[in-house]
Amino acid sequence: MEHEVSEMLRINKAQRDYYDHADGAGESEVNGFATNLWRRWRGRALSVFEDAAMDRSLSEVHLRWLPRDLSRSKVLDLGVGYGNPLSITLAKAAGSYVAIDLSPRLVDHFQRQLDRAGAPNARALVADFLSEEFAERDFDLVYARAVFHHFKYFDAFLENLHGRLAPGGVVVTLDDPIETWAPMKVLRAAYRPFQTDASWEYPFTRATLRRIERFFTIERAQGTYDSSKWAIPLGIVAPKFARRCATRWHEKDLARTYSVSTVTSSLRVSFLLRRKELAARDPRESV
Repeated sequence: MEHEVSEMLRINKAQRDYYDHADGAGESEVNGFATNLWRRWRGRALSVFEDAAMDRSLSEVHLRWLPRDLSRSKVLDLGVGYGNPLSITLAKAAGSYVAIDLSPRLVDHFQRQLDRAGAPNARALVADFLSEEFAERDFDLVYARAVFHHFKYFDAFLENLHGRLAPGGVVVTLDDPIETWAPMKVLRAAYRPFQTDASWEYPFTRATLRRIERFFTIERAQGTYDSSKWAIPLGIVAPKFARRCATRWHEKDLARTYSVSTVTSSLRVSFLLRRKELAARDPRESV
């Protein structure tokens, strides 16, 4: 695991430099032609969901998952970026709130939001979650917006995350991409050789999903862009009708009960994970 973590720390330095000049969604001069083209296409394809209030509806799902009282909880907002829809809510409610990101530019921007919000128990730090220099642990809640898919060696990341949680601690993930739907898998395979940020982009596979269950109990799974993904091709021929369908089908997705096996028909997923108590390793296993 040590070699894997070292390599991911090196990758994260390149990722930090990237996010100091660009983001993970928009076009940028630091991107290659193919990446800007992909993001332009993705933005147009997902424009049919503008009336579906995706961020707001997922935030409502996550609020139902979170403990009602966080006043005695230590919370980590992992990969906070500019701040997500629940960042300020968590910062105000938590007994202790720490937000981290690789990018000094993004952390500075979010710290100004915290200052305006008046959250005395909150702070934002430039930190790499995998680094020993980030010594914080015993978190009761980790909130991670589209973060899990950024780690090349997923088991090493999950082990680190597991070790930083307090016993019984929970993780809420937001909107990580899945590439288990065959057409998306083909598209991503064709795009990946030309992708500017390929070194830190690893959408979930079925094997990835199984690895999560080694360290965590999956208490809730919420698929998005499942039934509603069909609004994307519909938007090419009938944009207004596609918008109406996108909203209706998104509501259908939110009402569906998902498991780790059925969520693979979605394009994105959120999880409520609870830390498992792992059996102690036999020292002879490492010999």
